[in-house]
Amino acid sequence: MQTSRCSACGQPDLRFLEATTKSYSLPPHLLQSNEAVDDENMVSLRRTLEDARRDKFLLERRITFLEGILQKDITNYHSVRSAVHQYHLVVSSFPLRHLPAEIILEIAFWTIDSESGLADVLDCTRGPWPMAQVCKRWREVLLDSSALWSNLSICYNYARPQCAVPLLMTYLERSKTHPLTIGYQAKGVDPRLSATLLGVAVVHSQRWKTLRLQFSSYMLDALRRAKGRMETLEKLDIALAPKETSNGLNLDIFSSAPRLRCLSVVNFPNIDRVVFPWLQLTDYRAIQTHVKEHISVLRQTPNLLECTLTCEGQHRAADISHGAPPIVLPRLMILGLHGSAISVLQAIRAPGLRILLAENINKAVYVEGSFRSFVSACSSLTHLSIPSCIPPDEVLNVLQMDNLLTLNSLRLDLEISGSHSQFGAMMQFLRYKEDPGACVLSELQHISMSVYCSAGSLNIAEIVGMVKSRCKMPETMFSTHHLLRKLRSFELEINHSGGPAFEQLKLLQDEGLDLTLRLR
Repeated sequence: MQTSRCSACGQPDLRFLEATTKSYSLPPHLLQSNEAVDDENMVSLRRTLEDARRDKFLLERRITFLEGILQKDITNYHSVRSAVHQYHLVVSSFPLRHLPAEIILEIAFWTIDSESGLADVLDCTRGPWPMAQVCKRWREVLLDSSALWSNLSICYNYARPQCAVPLLMTYLERSKTHPLTIGYQAKGVDPRLSATLLGVAVVHSQRWKTLRLQFSSYMLDALRRAKGRMETLEKLDIALAPKETSNGLNLDIFSSAPRLRCLSVVNFPNIDRVVFPWLQLTDYRAIQTHVKEHISVLRQTPNLLECTLTCEGQHRAADISHGAPPIVLPRLMILGLHGSAISVLQAIRAPGLRILLAENINKAVYVEGSFRSFVSACSSLTHLSIPSCIPPDEVLNVLQMDNLLTLNSLRLDLEISGSHSQFGAMMQFLRYKEDPGACVLSELQHISMSVYCSAGSLNIAEIVGMVKSRCKMPETMFSTHHLLRKLRSFELEINHSGGPAFEQLKLLQDEGLDLTLRLR
């Protein structure tokens, strides 16, 4: 319905918007009966009918006009709402749009698996892949960082094998010339496809810096193409895949890796038959079933600086060495032993050792006296961990050695049964004494103890007295080369409640002692 216009000015005539209408109410008896209406009432009814028709017409015009305005407002509302949303996105994302490239890269590196430090190259839902699709700027920043694309894991569990090779090639291409850290593990995959993926990685073997490899026989052909090209390889982690055997394996692929210094081995029997540049290794870590695997390698690695050995079997070194002279590792500074590897101490000597850590030791293979004999040949230990398999009397003998004057940190795992006299003697020995000639372990600043007593109750006061004496000792010159040093930290795990005695230790905490107490 079109709006009429004023005859004088030509503008739309909107007086109908201001027109008022009255309320209409027909008397109920006229609808509820068939009685004739007199003439006077009929005239009134007709007049009212005409008024109602006029008001109806005005209301229809008003409704039509307002509906048109409402429709326009609804359209404008949707347009404005969309504009508000878009402007809000731009304004609220202002800080994000101005993130420095360094922050964007930091975020990208945090998307990589924190445990392995490697990004699964075949998983497009995690790591750098989705971040490179956020926007053009982020993509440019990420593609400009070759380091981001240089730590990759090829762990095949991909649903679309036809895309695996292109994804790997793209990832390696984005790493440009940056040194590579590659982890390779393929379980339950077609060996041909797995070998193809490894072959793609081998093309870049001249850039390998770290290689973590779960070895299977089908890898031999691909790996042989890398022989002589691994000039930058510094670290190799190698494990034997399940159901694989190393018997008769002639593996000399890594013999010409001039920078290889760190080798880690997991359940790889006859590893000594694999041709490695053993003489140049400085860091060796291994988990093996038989202790002989460790000893055969240690005979070939005289230049080790750090060594961590784990043995899961029940064999002793004495069962294998047959009275052979000890293996001397003159440069070894850090030695970690786990499980049955404690028996290796019978076969080696490390005069320059600084740190000896022995944890989760298998008691069944320990030969009494071997720990004391090994430590007696070490002249500069700073950190010593004594496992629970060592008898208390041998522990006391070790602590009383004159060559432990450089000891800074001591870890004691003790299992006390029967008489507690040996434990009391240890605490008395460790206690500070004002007589300079009687002071021992003068540079000891950190003590950690785990004590399990299976008979009776320990005298907690002996522990408290030892700790208090070492916290209050004066820091003065003990000898020409050694200072008296106060105890800085004390950690105790015990299966007996200390009660009020421990409250005295908490007072020392207020004086600066780093204290940790745990009830076992």
